[in-house]
Amino acid sequence: MKKGLELLFSRSLNSNIDVEALEAIHNITLPPLYKIFIKSFIIGDNNILCEKTILDSAYKNAFTYFIYEPNPDIIFSGFNEIEKALGIRHLDDTWMEKKYLPIGYCGFNGGVLLGTTESDKDKIIIEMVDLEPRFSILAENIFEFVRGLVLVSNSKVDIDKTKLYKNWGEDFWRIREDEKGA
Repeated sequence: MKKGLELLFSRSLNSNIDVEALEAIHNITLPPLYKIFIKSFIIGDNNILCEKTILDSAYKNAFTYFIYEPNPDIIFSGFNEIEKALGIRHLDDTWMEKKYLPIGYCGFNGGVLLGTTESDKDKIIIEMVDLEPRFSILAENIFEFVRGLVLVSNSKVDIDKTKLYKNWGEDFWRIREDEKGA
């Protein structure tokens, strides 16, 4: 079972992100631990580990999802790229009023927000649109939040794991077919 930081892809030393320029453009000061996080890891769509398999010569994703282990009812869907988070924060008046940054999303009716004010700096807040209270603190910082993420697989495909293999450069598993006449 994969969990925590092993679900993320590290940013290479050559891949720099100019956080200070983004802060200046969007008139916001990001909390220190979140800055370290986005400078260290590639975040955004398709930049979190998931299981992929080739079955019957057709590409399929195994049924996988992420839960937040301290509260398994929270199904985490992924992180927003920093540019996207900064660009969409104005779409919700409450986010703007509370100075929350929408850094991720959960299931169908919620979001993962980052506190940016002095009173909630670096805190990770869960937003559940249909529940009261709408906002609640989930973790003290982004690293604590990620540490609680777990990849869950509910694949109903029965696979003999001794037949799994990857070709050089591929990021998905293939299943070795039985050889005829063997």
